[in-house]
Amino acid sequence: MNYNIFCDFHHESLYLSFKLLFEKRLNGKVYRPIGLEWFTEGYWKIAEPYDNNVNTVSQFLVSNSQPFPDSKPLNDNISDCITLEQFKAMDIDIVIATIPAHFIAYAELIKKYKPTAKLICHYGNNWIMGNYQQDNVMASIMPQPIPNNVNTVFYHQEFDTNIFCYKEPTISNCISSFINVFDGFPDAQLFYEVEKLMPDYKFRIYGAVGRDGVINGEQNIANSIHNSKFVWHLKKDGDGFGHIIHNIFACGRPAIVKREYYKGQLAEYLMEDGVTCIEVDGLTTQQIVDKLLRYSEPSEYIKLCQNASERFKQIVNFDEEFEEIKIFLDKLL
Repeated sequence: MNYNIFCDFHHESLYLSFKLLFEKRLNGKVYRPIGLEWFTEGYWKIAEPYDNNVNTVSQFLVSNSQPFPDSKPLNDNISDCITLEQFKAMDIDIVIATIPAHFIAYAELIKKYKPTAKLICHYGNNWIMGNYQQDNVMASIMPQPIPNNVNTVFYHQEFDTNIFCYKEPTISNCISSFINVFDGFPDAQLFYEVEKLMPDYKFRIYGAVGRDGVINGEQNIANSIHNSKFVWHLKKDGDGFGHIIHNIFACGRPAIVKREYYKGQLAEYLMEDGVTCIEVDGLTTQQIVDKLLRYSEPSEYIKLCQNASERFKQIVNFDEEFEEIKIFLDKLL
């Protein structure tokens, strides 16, 4: 279909999912913004929750800015980045807004500069769709009622299942977390308490301001998941779609979760306590430790790993969903 697509680069995993869809599957080209003009002219609002902190703006819009210590720049590869002036001069078929603040801003952008382009409003978090006006919606969240006149597709954000794939577990005593700003979540203290009671295990916290640093790149993240015995993912209110939680299951490693955090979210369908994951809702620290040790036994553990991978394949089929997305794209309003 050879679309030229512009999207706002909300976060890397979402952006890569658009690359897989529009470039690998549809032979198009995906572009993202670079240059402070996007911000100063009101077409980039991702930093608004952070009081438009200049460092946050620069992290996304200035080449070679580093978002977190020890990480590579978000715009390290700028071949797909375009300035506002370049956007104005290009043929653009589709504009994708991935946060509500851009739904209106990008509608204005299209009206002013690209009147033939189509706007897609993307939902990757559990925003209520009825709060916004839109014609075309891609939603990687639990389906919810929408007006009949809105062109909509519900789907899972794609990632590379040749990278995030099942591998036989190795001998490992590592329990890893990939939650950004880990200490900001209410279960951080529980993690540290479990760690103290399991001295034979290595506990790792990866991500923004995590004590073990940031892991960049899909392959490196997948390797770290594969090299973990369990992945701690107690992320209250933190996921709509949730790349990491889906990555964990695709890799066939048992996630440590609280089921209550996933009620009404896509990843809920992946979870079955003692079958595909380890649920710790309502458990004391010692009960969690006992449960982890029980499921560390080889016969129990290998079943968990295999079941997690199989459950992912049962729930998520990117090829089938692509057929639905093509229908959605053919009906863009």
